[in-house]
Amino acid sequence: MAGEDLVIRLEEAEATLRAIREAAVDAFVIDEGEGSRVYLLEGADRPSSILIEQMQQGAAVLGADGSIRYSNSSLAELLRVPHEKLIGAPLQGYVAAEQRAYFQTFLRVERARLGQGEINFERGDGTRVPVRITVSAMARDRDGAVGLTITDLTTQRHYAELIAANQALRASEARLRAEEDHRNLLIGELTHRVKNTLAVVQSMAHHSMRDTGTFAEAVAAFEARLFALSSAHDLLISSSWRGAEMQALVAAVISPFQRSSSKSRISIKGPEIFIRPNVAIAFSMILHELATNATKYGSLSSATGSVELSWEVAQDNQKTLQLCWAESGGPPVEMPRRKGFGSRLIEQGIAPNVSGAVRLLFAREGLVYTIDAPLDAICGGIY
Repeated sequence: MAGEDLVIRLEEAEATLRAIREAAVDAFVIDEGEGSRVYLLEGADRPSSILIEQMQQGAAVLGADGSIRYSNSSLAELLRVPHEKLIGAPLQGYVAAEQRAYFQTFLRVERARLGQGEINFERGDGTRVPVRITVSAMARDRDGAVGLTITDLTTQRHYAELIAANQALRASEARLRAEEDHRNLLIGELTHRVKNTLAVVQSMAHHSMRDTGTFAEAVAAFEARLFALSSAHDLLISSSWRGAEMQALVAAVISPFQRSSSKSRISIKGPEIFIRPNVAIAFSMILHELATNATKYGSLSSATGSVELSWEVAQDNQKTLQLCWAESGGPPVEMPRRKGFGSRLIEQGIAPNVSGAVRLLFAREGLVYTIDAPLDAICGGIY
């Protein structure tokens, strides 16, 4: 009876071992000289019908010393090493040299957490391969063995690189389209500005020739007006045509009329404000005509005359720029009998650009010219 029981137990053991070898249960079976040793995987999530030897991923069991007690053929193929050379060899020897310290720490930490990590293996042919290692504890082991599943990330990395390259290409195409749209916008804007500038120059040339006596006087008047226009353009170009600083614009336009040999006779006072491009051009032309008339007929035609140019921001219902050109110390002022190009520009030059009030007072002690205009219209919301 005892002999029959022993036979039955042996048959059951052989059946269990056969089931394990045939992957009827999730386990590694390792031949270790005196017999087969069974390592069950805790938390295995692969169907038991999939044999470890048929896994596309590499599989291995490491002893406490890190040596390979078992590996499947997929791991040998991944490492490009004969299968028999793997058994007993330390897996760390196939880890990239700069990652070996990390690998040791990874095994020690993840042994308890059943975690994952990514490293590079150095294969038998000298090439490198990126892998993901998943740690699985061995249920019935007591000597620190650990199971590893090793997945080749080459295709995944390549696919990720292709996605990244495609995204970079799309971003580059979008950037090029945006740059082309911006370039077309700039070309259109430049064309518009050139046409406007040529129209202004043509008008200045026409009126300079018509309103002056001799050809030499006409040329001088035209060149002076052209200088005022170019001064405004220089400031606008330096700001990429966003606008111009009022102080800088006034100084540039007035500079030809300041006497270098004596104290400046045109005093300038006002806060820093940033004015719109079209307003800067209008102001430059108006200030030039005011200074020209003051030099010919007004306060600057006298050795003792002077001009006070000031502006301030007033707050009523809305912020308003108040500019004043006030002459004094010159000959008595009389209203001109005939209005030339300069006079018409002074009175009307700002009207097409800004909805404001322009006043021209021919006071006997000196001409007074004022502009009251909404600050937003002057500055475009940038102060």
